[in-house]
Amino acid sequence: MRIRMASPNDAAAIQAILRPTIEASAITFHDAIPSVESLRVKIAAALETFPWLVLEDGAQVIGEAAASRYRASEGTRWGVETSIALGEAARGRGLGTRLYGALLDGLKELGFCNAYAGITLPNPASVRLHERLGFETVGIFRRTGFKLGLWHDSIWMQKALTPAAQAPGPRRPVTELRTFAD
Repeated sequence: MRIRMASPNDAAAIQAILRPTIEASAITFHDAIPSVESLRVKIAAALETFPWLVLEDGAQVIGEAAASRYRASEGTRWGVETSIALGEAARGRGLGTRLYGALLDGLKELGFCNAYAGITLPNPASVRLHERLGFETVGIFRRTGFKLGLWHDSIWMQKALTPAAQAPGPRRPVTELRTFAD
């Protein structure tokens, strides 16, 4: 198993991981499966500012974890929204903890202070993963998305990556992330 930075060339593998979740669950509120080309563009754009990791088993990508902008205002630039997706074969093996933990370590190294996660309910496996990694519940938003004929609530969780009393320092570019340098 290897964790590395994603590249636009991973778009087809990431699409394959996301497809069953988009098609058959409310874990994501997306209705349409993103095209490989749109994922290529999204990955390239994200990597200008945020880490996007993949988990490989041999040459096969079996999971992905990414960070994105939390809010548009400059005062919130030290926070990120995080996400993770694992292929069916990777679930229940502790690989999500390893992959997501690596993402959080990288975010801290880059100078981010807070990580936020929105999780569609019910999703006990994702809530447990986030709790295991030190996220705390900060609220539940009611009826946040309508999918598969039902309204779904979302739980919002937060993890402090740096001490709260500490003033934020400068953020470093993703290109300086040492953890996943090849």
